[in-house]
Amino acid sequence: TTRTAKGWKAAAPGLREAEISFDLLCAAGSTEAKLFLNAYKGAPDGKVTSANYVAIMIVDNTTDGLASFDADCMVSDCSMEQNLEDAIKLSIKLKPTVYDDTRPPTLTIS
Repeated sequence: TTRTAKGWKAAAPGLREAEISFDLLCAAGSTEAKLFLNAYKGAPDGKVTSANYVAIMIVDNTTDGLASFDADCMVSDCSMEQNLEDAIKLSIKLKPTVYDDTRPPTLTIS
């Protein structure tokens, strides 16, 4: 692990691990669909760039306190279901990672 990862397993050796899984309904060719599909497929030349990652923040304020998770994530899986006259459904799995050592995954519970 690196010091900047603060103990989180970030698609590389580390101590903590997380995965975010969700389904996204969107129009074909939408900004959201392009964002996740491009991050999943990666750069054509195989180089790792910021385009391979998605910055996310999840906030849950339904509990007594406030919980949030903030991280740069790699798209580890992305599958698409597209019916003829419906929106497309992307099933997405994200794994926190450290891209440029400035944004380690952060879990805040207050």
